Amino acid sequence: MLKITWKFLCFSIFLGVISCGSRFMVNLEAPQYGFVHPRKDHSNNAVYEDEFVFKGDLVWKCKIGKPLFGSPLPVEKALLIGAPNRRIYSIDVESGRIIRKHWVDIAIKQELYYEKGILYFTGDDDWNKLIAIDTENGRRLWDKSAGASLRSPLKYRDKLFFTTKSGKLFCLQPEDGDKLWDFNLKDIPNTLPLFWNENIFISNMRGDLFLLNTSGEVLLKVPGTGSISADPVRYSGTIFIPYMDGNLIWYADSSLEILGQIYLETEFLHSPLITRDFIYILSKSGIFFAIDYHNGTVLWENDLGEVIISSPILAGDYLVCTSLGGTLYLLRKDNGQVEHKVELVGMISSNPVYYQGRLFLASEDGYLYALE
Repeated sequence: MLKITWKFLCFSIFLGVISCGSRFMVNLEAPQYGFVHPRKDHSNNAVYEDEFVFKGDLVWKCKIGKPLFGSPLPVEKALLIGAPNRRIYSIDVESGRIIRKHWVDIAIKQELYYEKGILYFTGDDDWNKLIAIDTENGRRLWDKSAGASLRSPLKYRDKLFFTTKSGKLFCLQPEDGDKLWDFNLKDIPNTLPLFWNENIFISNMRGDLFLLNTSGEVLLKVPGTGSISADPVRYSGTIFIPYMDGNLIWYADSSLEILGQIYLETEFLHSPLITRDFIYILSKSGIFFAIDYHNGTVLWENDLGEVIISSPILAGDYLVCTSLGGTLYLLRKDNGQVEHKVELVGMISSNPVYYQGRLFLASEDGYLYALE
């Protein structure tokens, strides 16, 4: 009779765990663009024009582990999310079941970025890293030491970009992570860049505006006029920037000349939402504004009475936002009236995500929610 020692049994179980952990996700391919961006696409304009009917039902909730700071990333039939417990989770979109848990050696507090079978992410540890993982087999393609990053890395025109708290924008080769160039912004870049054609637009926290080309050369620089903490949005040749002092200014993307400006007595930390006729913007104190795109007139406003630090999205006829206290709001885009209000567990500091007719939310209490 075969004798199995305790040591041998433990070693076999350990190998089994390693083997299972190495398989992350299989045959992922984003169906429309081949990439998944934290704010929909490189314009940062999170407007989804699908026909969206919301009933207010909780479809599922998944306990991952507290806290969760980044938004989930939908890729085909899975939601991918990183956590401070040094794991990346793959959750089934339909059921909320955890498909895989993939251990990494860094805590993750930022969004993930996916393109063509590769997942890129940064960590928040003593030795910050930028990592690329093959989603088919979980193999780490490369990792690079990097400064502390505030946001997700982004890929554009076969180049990988990310910013650091030290005030630099880095451009890397996505194949091996080798640096192509870096640009010193002289202050913290708290926002995601914009990309179009061969252009990169980025700002720093004190409000300096930079227009670069994809080789890192400065095309234009405009000195700061106020602090910026919200992602800019590009729409129809115009860049919209909310300032922390209550100004919303829009600039020509080719010259950075001011095209329009409106001042509202509030503080802006969130990206606006732009459509053909309207600008929607939300203040930190929870006031939602609708502004006429053509003349800058405020059409309506609604004070939700709660602190909100995540950026809203527009899904169908609904403006969707979450409060720091854990409440999900859906407002009618035509009049700003709250049509649905759902109380969830835990603070929510990450942006809501719309995907395949559902809303997905991550809370700092460690839960991932799916609602429809």
